[in-house]
Amino acid sequence: MVQPFYIDTTGASVLGRNQTYGAGSQLQAGARAEQIDTPLMRALSTFGGRIAAQTMQYMFRGDSKALLNYVAFRPEAMKYAVKQALGEQAAKKIVLDPAGGYSPVFYKLAKKYKSTYFIEMDIPKLMSSKIRALTPLGIPTNLHLRPVDLQEQHLHEIQPVSVDVMVTMGAYINHADYRSMLSYLQHTLNSQGYIIASFPYREGIENFQENSAVFSRIVSTPKGVVDSEKDIYTIFKGTDFTVTEIIKLSDLAKQQGKAIPADIELLAIAKLGETPLNVEATRQTIENELNSASDNDT
Repeated sequence: MVQPFYIDTTGASVLGRNQTYGAGSQLQAGARAEQIDTPLMRALSTFGGRIAAQTMQYMFRGDSKALLNYVAFRPEAMKYAVKQALGEQAAKKIVLDPAGGYSPVFYKLAKKYKSTYFIEMDIPKLMSSKIRALTPLGIPTNLHLRPVDLQEQHLHEIQPVSVDVMVTMGAYINHADYRSMLSYLQHTLNSQGYIIASFPYREGIENFQENSAVFSRIVSTPKGVVDSEKDIYTIFKGTDFTVTEIIKLSDLAKQQGKAIPADIELLAIAKLGETPLNVEATRQTIENELNSASDNDT
């Protein structure tokens, strides 16, 4: 991939900030290990994460079933999103998560899609821990776990080969910063690449807070919260990405016959390239030019 002489790195800092929230990934991994007792889930959980998850369940005063279902089902929803973005021709494509955390998603996908390349990045301490945890289970050759601190390095400098699908988070930043990140990511994505975006969903967050007097004081509403699917389209409006699908976890779980999770977040799939409006404008321009040429010929 040929890089332009100048790259605006304003949105690059968002990737580093997202990496600093590894504690959230650790908590979810601990809760998953409590819910799904498999060698993989146990390997990816830490003692601190399991204790935190147990404490969370003990302190939660409402019905925690839907919340625990969310923790268990989220990786399935993310796997679905990646599969949708890869499409039918997944061979040789590259999928990147710049803040992989303790997620099991890429490990599972790498085993299924043996001709697709999966790259996870995260801060060296976390990623080294993940490599040690997965080594006894056998790390697929098409899964690349890279210790990278994106607060110290820019993504386009360490990932010179363009990727086809990228996982992004919109939870810890405001929407303006997320849009800046979208602009920056174009220097790493293929011209027709996809991103998978996760945004906290206010309805689910508020339900979570209302069900626990303790958590209502310690769990604040994330900066990137959205009130509806419409908000996601608004975030992407005017960017070079087109939203192709929005995934509500409870709806997807119903389709797959799984236990219904709390809708803590919404997932979106967006494609880089011309928006429908730009496509129409381009078509009209071409037609005008052809008509003009025809008139001149006569």
